[in-house]
Amino acid sequence: MNVCQSLICFFFLTLQDGNIGLINAEIIESTGTEGGNITVRCSFTFSGRRRIFCKDQCKEGDILIDTEEDTAQRGRYSIKCIEGGFPVSKIILYVSIRNLTQSDSGRYRCGLVRDSFSSSYQEIEIRVTDDLPLVLGVCVPVVVVVAVLAAVLLFFYKKRTKHSDDSNQRGNTDITRTEVTFSNSSIFVNSHC
Repeated sequence: MNVCQSLICFFFLTLQDGNIGLINAEIIESTGTEGGNITVRCSFTFSGRRRIFCKDQCKEGDILIDTEEDTAQRGRYSIKCIEGGFPVSKIILYVSIRNLTQSDSGRYRCGLVRDSFSSSYQEIEIRVTDDLPLVLGVCVPVVVVVAVLAAVLLFFYKKRTKHSDDSNQRGNTDITRTEVTFSNSSIFVNSHC
């Protein structure tokens, strides 16, 4: 085999598995919470008749779903294939895990198998966290926003109440009659409060 044939052979071998070289080499990272669900999108340029979702290296015991159908489900795991797109035809695999547990954290692969010699995989790294960081990450900012909003409303309420008190004191039209008596005559004085 000459050098040119070796290079062509190497090129096609790198296309076989996206993790070796040119196709789908990046790792998709996704985080879910314990008890929740997660869906990851894998995209491919070439189609394949079999759709695979597996844990680790896709060896015999690692395969979670292996189907020729566009959708399939097995226990907590599911896969959905959508073909098409413009201008370049793409194949999208959506792989999902329901009711996540801590043990679901780890490396996965979604892939398309064209024949026994040609396949393409996308690596996925899934991290499952407990609910506490999510609760703190959502609840603490909400509490802060509510507290700031309450302080602003209280400030405007106090300002408006003070303004109302000042205008009542200046604009009071109640007249009080006071009688002052000097020996034989009475003088009435009108005074404003």
